[in-house]
Amino acid sequence: MKRFACLMIAVLMVVAMVGCAKKVQPETEPTAAPAVTEAPAEPQATEEPAGMQPISEKVTISAWYTFGNKNEENFLAAIADFNASQDFITVEATQQTWNEIDAKIMAALKAQNPPDIIFCSDAATTNNYVDMDVAVDLLPYITDQNIGIADFDDYNAGIIAEAQQWDGHMYMLPISRTGEVMYYNADFFAENNLSVPTTWEELAALCEQINTLTGKAALGSDYLDENYVDMVTQMGGTYIDYANKAANFDSEESRTALGYFKDLTDKGYLRLKGDDNSLCTPFAAELIYMVMGTSANYSKLFSNYGITFNVGVAELPTVAGTNTDYVTMWGVNAVVLKSDELRQQAAYEFLKFWTTADYQATWGIGYDAMPVRSSAIESESYQEYLKGALSTAVLVEEYDRLGYQPAATGAKAANNAIAACIDEVLLGTLSIDDAIAQYKADADAALNG
Repeated sequence: MKRFACLMIAVLMVVAMVGCAKKVQPETEPTAAPAVTEAPAEPQATEEPAGMQPISEKVTISAWYTFGNKNEENFLAAIADFNASQDFITVEATQQTWNEIDAKIMAALKAQNPPDIIFCSDAATTNNYVDMDVAVDLLPYITDQNIGIADFDDYNAGIIAEAQQWDGHMYMLPISRTGEVMYYNADFFAENNLSVPTTWEELAALCEQINTLTGKAALGSDYLDENYVDMVTQMGGTYIDYANKAANFDSEESRTALGYFKDLTDKGYLRLKGDDNSLCTPFAAELIYMVMGTSANYSKLFSNYGITFNVGVAELPTVAGTNTDYVTMWGVNAVVLKSDELRQQAAYEFLKFWTTADYQATWGIGYDAMPVRSSAIESESYQEYLKGALSTAVLVEEYDRLGYQPAATGAKAANNAIAACIDEVLLGTLSIDDAIAQYKADADAALNG
């Protein structure tokens, strides 16, 4: 599993960014002058902290990335603009393949010659570098009176909360976010007068209706493990108790979610991946009529999968009658690796430049993603883009539902355990009880490792 399991709480912990009114006592005339027996001490002058100074010497920093196509083009354009915007910092970027970059970073760290900037998909991945004590806390730079980000409150508060999970330290700077949406065959829905479901209960009923009409499965999901987390969290439960380093796979909410997807599978309503890399393939072939997946797939449905029918996009369902809402999000996050103060500040200065509203909007458009700045979302260029980007527009509508995976040691392995548990249950190779017992033990071991 890529990612997450806790309800996003929109809490911005950067005190320096919040304007506070200073209470001033009213001045009053003294009733009598106090007697003076000795000369009063001279008041001690108080000075504001000097803060960091802008860079004034030449420095070259490196950034390793895996972006391709339009994303790479926009990233390199931003670097070129930054390099031309000032006289001291030069950013050099090197493209790496996504399946090799982690190993290369580890090798570079071992050789004590790592890149200055890398990119991670989630807080759990970033936490690996925090555990190794090689990630730079960016908060002192962001809040600095001289070089800080003055409009930091423009960033989505919940996304910043994700980035500040390390007791308020901030070891990653969010760049953009994608998330889960549901695609549906709009022509088929119109022909059969079907309504788009808004709850998991309505989705199950619609799957039965479509199966009756067609004799086929109705639904597929590229991330059933994430859907499980969505449902568990929406019911007010947790699937991992990070504070106590224990998996909650055997909770009532967990069993309900496993039972829900097991029932859909057993009835033939839910198509599993099998040999398909993505359930978009059978969706394009009209073997299923709905697919839950990433918002980043919308344009690929037509360019890569050759879909010719009209595609609708809807928000992911929620649990009826509950007050907790949650939809998994993923994203690009920048991490600065430790070197010396000059290079670390230079890396921050580039990230500060790249995450201004104009570059955020350009990156979001090219990446089919949601910017993390409100001003970028509200910009004219991004609003124009949203008119033709249905899935990203839905993601923006889900803005307040987006949740993230906690930064915790063992989180990745624990996520892999629940994904394997779901597979065993849906394939029928283990009962729900046996799968929970086996994979809870694996997750507990990882969380306590």
